[in-house]
Amino acid sequence: MKAIVVNGEESLTQAREKIRGKKVLIGNLEGSALWKQKPGDIEKQCLEVLRERRNDPYFLLGSCGPDIGYDTPLENINAINKALELFAE
Repeated sequence: MKAIVVNGEESLTQAREKIRGKKVLIGNLEGSALWKQKPGDIEKQCLEVLRERRNDPYFLLGSCGPDIGYDTPLENINAINKALELFAE
């Protein structure tokens, strides 16, 4: 199985249309930019992406970048977890 990683600038819907089938689609968080965002904005973005891809069994919410900076506030990382918990309810 192959996976495609999509950055925050790209459309997950268009990416899915192009790759089709049972390929994993990963996106569309910008891990390297999480340090400068507000936790509320991160949570909102995550929820929007999760809702958009809710019927896509081969989607994984993830960062398109190689890592999340050490200077990223813990509150920002926790905002991702909070969005996942809210989505799972």
